[in-house]
Amino acid sequence: MLKKILILIGAGYALVLILVLVLGLMTISSMDRLHSITTDLFMHPFTVNNAALEAQSNILWMSHYMNDVVTSNDPEEIGKLAFEIDERDKNVREKLALISERFLGNVDKVKDAERLLNEWKALRNAEIALIKQGKAKHANRISQGSEAEIFMQLNTDMDYIVNFTRQRAAAFDTEAEKEAQGQINLTWWLLGGIVASISLIGGGIVYRIFLLVRRQQQTDEDLKQYSAQLEASNLELESFSYSVSHDLRVPLRAVDGFSRILLEEYNDKLDAEGQRLLKVVRDNTKKMAQLIDDILSFSRSGRIELVPAEVKMDDLVRDVMAELSPATAGRKVVLEIKPMPPALADRSMMRRVLVNLLANAVKFTRPKAEAHIEIGAKTGTGETVYYVKDNGVGFDMKYVGKMFGMFLRLHGVEEFEGTGIGLAIVKRIITRHGGRVWAEGKVNEGATIYFTLPATPPPA
Repeated sequence: MLKKILILIGAGYALVLILVLVLGLMTISSMDRLHSITTDLFMHPFTVNNAALEAQSNILWMSHYMNDVVTSNDPEEIGKLAFEIDERDKNVREKLALISERFLGNVDKVKDAERLLNEWKALRNAEIALIKQGKAKHANRISQGSEAEIFMQLNTDMDYIVNFTRQRAAAFDTEAEKEAQGQINLTWWLLGGIVASISLIGGGIVYRIFLLVRRQQQTDEDLKQYSAQLEASNLELESFSYSVSHDLRVPLRAVDGFSRILLEEYNDKLDAEGQRLLKVVRDNTKKMAQLIDDILSFSRSGRIELVPAEVKMDDLVRDVMAELSPATAGRKVVLEIKPMPPALADRSMMRRVLVNLLANAVKFTRPKAEAHIEIGAKTGTGETVYYVKDNGVGFDMKYVGKMFGMFLRLHGVEEFEGTGIGLAIVKRIITRHGGRVWAEGKVNEGATIYFTLPATPPPA
């Protein structure tokens, strides 16, 4: 009898030992898989996103240097600028090659960006050659024609690449944390069984846990470094756009002032064509001043600290429409304000959002005999969806991806005034509040712009 009991105890102990060994091997394999996953995730968001940010920054600098080439009359300076442009062009190509190897999004966007970069380089070289030959007018046609269009398309592709890699970087922390938590829970459960059965195996598991924690700590440190680098890059881009826009004001005021003096004091000495050309100059300086103001507004919308508070959206809509009343004078405009819950947001920022959206609705309903603008909201899960709807000229949905980009317009300047920055400002403000923005529309049947705000206030 004792022999049978000893056999049963031995068999039970052996089964427990085998089970613990199997589970221990599963845990080790699971931890190795976790390390592989976190490594892959790390390589994508950090390496690829940094490359995309650097490439986009160099593209902006190349455009800035081309503007300096156009305004320079010094052949030596033009040569230096052309050399700097070529160096940055090489850097952009290297970064795009790296992105192409590891990009998890639409690789065709990367290939398209490389193609556009080649076309832009050919046009830049042609423009620089014409400037060196003293053919500024011919160079200006290239700059304002196909070169501007290619640059806009290239920026659109880079925006997609940067935004996609930034989203992957944001998702990295959540994915890694979930995976790590699951593996840690499994490890602790196994540790209890190992301690109960055999202490030697427990020591091995504890060592593996130590390695996992150390790797997780290293990943956290890498995340902090990446966040600091990303914030520094964003601040550099913000400072660049702010300083460039600010510095443009002085020469612009000079152009406007001297052209006004010419029109007022030398009017009798100018023929009709001269007077017309000076008026064209003044009109364009006004447009440029508005563009600078919009760029500064876009820059400030990302720099000003948010002060969340309860905002009564219906009252704010009425205030904004009263402010826009000069634009509706002499027109039949029907404004319908649906019931809207208060928003937890920065009031001044929300005012800017509504000014841009309602001004667009007023503007794009101008061709209609009777304009109808509706603004309302509906409550979702953890957020409120607001919308501004109009019966204006609308847009083709195949271009909806361009609506919220900088300087991207779906209608010509001769049709509707504006700089193409308003919706980009709206997107930036709503994104800072933790919300989303999208649009729906149909040609000649109107458009609807939606934006969401979380039910809880955004982080300070």
